[in-house]
Amino acid sequence: EKTNYSNAVEWQTQNIDAQEFKAWAQLDTCAVVDVREIYETPTIVAKKLFRMPMSTKTGATSWEELQNFEKILVLCQSGKRSVQAIEQLKKHIPEYKLFNLKGGVQHIDFNDEN
Repeated sequence: EKTNYSNAVEWQTQNIDAQEFKAWAQLDTCAVVDVREIYETPTIVAKKLFRMPMSTKTGATSWEELQNFEKILVLCQSGKRSVQAIEQLKKHIPEYKLFNLKGGVQHIDFNDEN
C-alpha cells in the first residue's frame, strides 16, 4: 500500500546560525548544499558538501543524492538564494528536514575556531 503524504505535516524550514553551521559541517548525517556560483568565495569546508549553483537547472548534485541524510543545510552568500533553493527542494523532497544558514556565509568568521 502506498503511503499518503498529503496529510503529513509539512516541515517548516528552520534557520541555523554560524556556530551551529560549524558543528553541523563536521557531521556525516548532514548534507551541506552550497547554492552559490562556483566562483564565489569563501570556499566552504564540510564533510558532506554538495554544490548546486542556482544558475544551473540541476547542478552537480541530484535530489536523490540528498535523500540519505538526516538534515539538509542549504547556504548561499547572504541567505536569500538558499531560501529560494529550499522552496525548490521542498517540491522534490517535501518530507525532508531542510535548514537555512541565516544570513549566509558572509556571517561566518572563518578565523574564529570556536
